[in-house]
Amino acid sequence: MTVKYYVTLTQYGAELVAAAHDLQSITLTQMVIGDANGIPYQPIDHTNLTQLVHQTAAIEIREVNVENNIATVSAIIPANVGGFNIHEIGLKDASGKLVYIGNYHGAYKPVIAEGGGGELELVIDIKATAGAQALIEINPMIISADKAWVLEKFNELMEAINNKEDVKVGDLFITTLTFADSDAVAAHKNFGVWEQFGDGQVLVTQAAITNTDAPAFMKTIGSSGGEYKHLQTLEELVAHKHKVEDLRSNGATTSADYNDVLKGSIPPKNFTLETTEVGGGKPFNIVQPSITIAAWLRIE
Repeated sequence: MTVKYYVTLTQYGAELVAAAHDLQSITLTQMVIGDANGIPYQPIDHTNLTQLVHQTAAIEIREVNVENNIATVSAIIPANVGGFNIHEIGLKDASGKLVYIGNYHGAYKPVIAEGGGGELELVIDIKATAGAQALIEINPMIISADKAWVLEKFNELMEAINNKEDVKVGDLFITTLTFADSDAVAAHKNFGVWEQFGDGQVLVTQAAITNTDAPAFMKTIGSSGGEYKHLQTLEELVAHKHKVEDLRSNGATTSADYNDVLKGSIPPKNFTLETTEVGGGKPFNIVQPSITIAAWLRIE
């Protein structure tokens, strides 16, 4: 054999090939991978196996292309599958038995929970060779990464993300954290000069010009309006009347007397009626339900 890592027919697979006469008649359903219990082996010495020594995952075959007596088989190990070194691989048919068994170079397949990871595509070419053996050479164009390399690249990416200036000059940094001053914000963000923005005002979205209910200040970015407390004017009071239960006018005590007053027979007496004053005349709170955040404007 001229290749270091390869896949060969199992005894079960050889019987299938002999019966089928061509690769297209063999239906491969799964690619299986394992760690061989940490002990690599030569597949040619284990063709009697129908299962891997220690299978760690089974994945569906994504595609099989047959061209010029070469069958290219591909499968993808998902990002959430891993946590082991790959020393053995195999291809199964619908019976669940190994048709091909192979070895792999021991690369570590991480998962996201370990701080790195991703999908790993395995592509193998089945080639018919002279003699009794049919070998599968692992495609040298498929590159896998070990755990150390993945963690290194992941840390580099996180450092780049953390150092990215995600707030441009003139934009706001909205946060639930408390900062004493501009220097504290700059230390947290690793960039910029800042000034506190808002000073207790509620942030609202810009109103459309066609919104006739919104006050004028809401239609211009940067404008402010509203007030914490407001004393009602006479025009703002709800229209109402007070009923006077009794009226005495220049000694009138009967209906006839009142009629005489109205007719002018008895001159009316000038006087002023006052009802009991209602209301304290205090400003009332008109602040809408709010949650307090910190807003810092980047100025440099």
